[in-house]
Amino acid sequence: LPKPYPPKTNSHNDDSTLIFIGVSAFRDKRCPKTLFSYFSKAKFPERVRVGLVQQNANEDVDCVKEYCKLIQKEKNSMQCLYEDQIKVTTLSEDSLQLLQQGQIPGKGAGRLGPTERNEDLDCVHEYCKLIQDEKNATHCLYEDQIKVTRIDARLASGPCFGRHLQGYMLRDEEFCMQTDSHMDVVPKWDVEMLKMWGRANNEYGILSTYVHRKESISTLEKAKDKSAYVPHLCQVKFTDALKPRYVQAKLAYNLKAPKLTTAWAAGFSFAKCHAWKAVPYDPKFLMIFDGEEFSMAAKLWTRGYDFYTPDISLIGHDYNKVEEGPSPHLWYNNHAKEDLGTKGTRRMKTLLRMIGFTQPEDLQNLGKYDLGDRRTYEQYQNFVGFNVTNLEITTNRCLSIAWVPFKE
Repeated sequence: LPKPYPPKTNSHNDDSTLIFIGVSAFRDKRCPKTLFSYFSKAKFPERVRVGLVQQNANEDVDCVKEYCKLIQKEKNSMQCLYEDQIKVTTLSEDSLQLLQQGQIPGKGAGRLGPTERNEDLDCVHEYCKLIQDEKNATHCLYEDQIKVTRIDARLASGPCFGRHLQGYMLRDEEFCMQTDSHMDVVPKWDVEMLKMWGRANNEYGILSTYVHRKESISTLEKAKDKSAYVPHLCQVKFTDALKPRYVQAKLAYNLKAPKLTTAWAAGFSFAKCHAWKAVPYDPKFLMIFDGEEFSMAAKLWTRGYDFYTPDISLIGHDYNKVEEGPSPHLWYNNHAKEDLGTKGTRRMKTLLRMIGFTQPEDLQNLGKYDLGDRRTYEQYQNFVGFNVTNLEITTNRCLSIAWVPFKE
């Protein structure tokens, strides 16, 4: 059987490989904890980059400012900056006498011990206060690794446009992760995510699924338990408005490596950044929720990208209802944008060649946001198990499926 193209380099095993995280947040007070989790739980936080699109009202929590408070509080409770580069020895009177005689104090009598004088300032202790004050006043840890695009919430036009803006903050990072703004990760997630991508053994592989609740992830050891269930996204349906939408994730376990699947999820996606550059979000997909993921999957797959269910759960989603403050779904209630939503839906159905939406002019206007040419749309429909003409789900594709070859 034909096999996918393997990774072109070994960068997924390199501790310096840069990871870009795209986050689009709409009035989400949980966003600061998400950024805090990404940086504080990474084994190598210096390689993490974030592109945040913040869509807020004036009274809302600023994600980066609150993140800075969280990360500073965390660092204040840890060791003093550079303290491990300072060596201090406290000598007893006996120890001093031995040293003055040219001898090295050993065990037993005359060993190194505390001094009885304690009224003077301790140099290192006071230094730690000074360096911490300096850091508090001048620098939020990792803040220079966060790029932010801020938008008035009243101008928000749905998740697709927000995620389109993420792409403008991408630079030369090699791996890209897209998530929602209310997530949590396990410790050392950066190293383990890259290793898991490597286990897919596919240069064009994308790890993606509807992830577990954040309460169900905790330790790395628990995440690596192969007997634990992982969410497996593999089925699509049509809504009453005739929009494609994925069915709730199934469960898989005992996976030796990420499992090839048919579905791509917007709330968690991890791949080489050339995927983002080859398949950018369409800025005219305005006010769209249902159809976002299926449309992006169609564009990615026809350009040669493949989707994989993660074999371990390294990231979790906060599915809890927001008790106080605005809901992240409130953009849906912006009635001033209804006309844009109608146009966005038409464009989405044109992309998918749905009945009544195949006008040549509309297809031509898709431009670079159209389907790819490495695989055909007919192949995609067969691969997924649906028919766009009669809106029929033709087969269950949740079990073993074969990789569909293409030419690079």
